[in-house]
Amino acid sequence: MHRIARLAYNTSGWTRPTSEARQSEGSDTYNGQYGFGHEDWLFRNEWVIDGWRYAFIQGFNKSNRLLVAAGEPVDVTLFAVRPDKARLLVGTINQVEALDDAQAHEAVEAFRDRGWIDIMRSEIAQAGGDASVLEMSKQAKHVLNVRFRIENCQLYSPAPVMSATDGIYAPGRARYSLQYLDKLKSQYISTTLNARRRGTTEPPQSNAHLRSASAVIEVTPEHAKMQATLGRLLEAEYPRARIVFEENFVDVKVETDDQVILFEIKSDLKPRSVLRQAIGQLLEYAFHPVQQHSKPVSMVAVGRNKLDAEDRQYLETLTSLFNMPLTYRVIAI
Repeated sequence: MHRIARLAYNTSGWTRPTSEARQSEGSDTYNGQYGFGHEDWLFRNEWVIDGWRYAFIQGFNKSNRLLVAAGEPVDVTLFAVRPDKARLLVGTINQVEALDDAQAHEAVEAFRDRGWIDIMRSEIAQAGGDASVLEMSKQAKHVLNVRFRIENCQLYSPAPVMSATDGIYAPGRARYSLQYLDKLKSQYISTTLNARRRGTTEPPQSNAHLRSASAVIEVTPEHAKMQATLGRLLEAEYPRARIVFEENFVDVKVETDDQVILFEIKSDLKPRSVLRQAIGQLLEYAFHPVQQHSKPVSMVAVGRNKLDAEDRQYLETLTSLFNMPLTYRVIAI
């Protein structure tokens, strides 16, 4: 599903708090009262854990419970309103996952352990805001409420100004809520990664381009939980096998008398994303010359949700067409 959400205006590219929203919004808004918004660090892309950017989008607040229950990621197109009331297209983030209470709490603790919460407080103070309310807001239950992979983030720099003919410009888009966006009329908005991409005969716009950032590789709380659960299950299934974690970067390796089984864990909600990310790593772990395996090797991609019919067909095609010893396993958290 594709949604649209508004961000409070920010001239730092949503990497730190600035004072523009406080100056342009009413005194009764969150930014107006406290001088910052939780979204101000949305694209602080050096704060990445295992490829995941944990952040906050105001529009997910009211819809959080429904989105978590649905168990499906959301594609979100973001826009902002300048002080002169012009609407700017910020970009689109594909496969945004809403965090449940436990995930949000663990993510905040991970931020705290890395010193990022302290940095946020310091930057709020530098912008003239009230840092004391960062974790005490009635409007925001958690400092973080979403996560997404930075490679799924497509931002425009500079942000194009939307016209009245663009679907994003509807008057009802003015509120900070998550709304459906059925038809994207703007020439700039890219097709979601989950759908077939329609080509164009026109070259890319020279004045609007995408930017991205590289990731810092660490392990997420979700990944660690899945790894621990998988380990316990494998100990019961292979009581006489050698089971080892993180050997040569392999999440879990099981070595029996006659085979080696390599498990690569991805905590994405979509199995298709799990397969996309895990297969390349598994192939390297299994067949690159630097790897030494004296026994036949099989590979297992591990995700949180079951394969749908199309993903199952894709996996069957890979295993039959390329004779690939690959399977998929579900570890729910």
